[in-house]
Amino acid sequence: MEEIKEFTQKEVSELTELSSDLLRLYEKEFNLDIKRTKGNHRRYTEEDINKFVTIKKMIQDQNLSYKQVRSYLNGEDIRPALQDHKVVSNLEKMMEEQKEMIQDLSTKLEQSITLQVAMAAQVAELKEDKLKLERIVENRNQDLINTIIEEKRKDREERQEKKSFFQRLLGN
Repeated sequence: MEEIKEFTQKEVSELTELSSDLLRLYEKEFNLDIKRTKGNHRRYTEEDINKFVTIKKMIQDQNLSYKQVRSYLNGEDIRPALQDHKVVSNLEKMMEEQKEMIQDLSTKLEQSITLQVAMAAQVAELKEDKLKLERIVENRNQDLINTIIEEKRKDREERQEKKSFFQRLLGN
């Protein structure tokens, strides 16, 4: 006769990665019949461990409710509930994808606004530079006009002097 290996609560907790409290809760919630020693300590079989792993997967991985898990453990057909759950899961997945898209768009919008603000600052600087250059050009133009006027005045004076000199020679 083959002896059935039994495990302590601590060993089952380590094997299933479920806390001792959660093991006791699952035992109570799902009416699991766990053997006890004469000292009233729990002793788990491999079958018990497999049930805990199944329950853990159904709750944590598949996001099933305790009621759905209880129905499954009682042998009831939970395919309609799983189908509803699958629809909800797909909707949740789509919502998560949309949240990510919104976050991505929000980040891109922030970057775009930052770039636009920087560009507006550069445009303002360029306008200032343009005004400065226009003033410089205007001042140079005025200087050039003044220089031309001064040169023409000097030319006229020189002609007057030359004319006067020639007029003196000619006697006019």
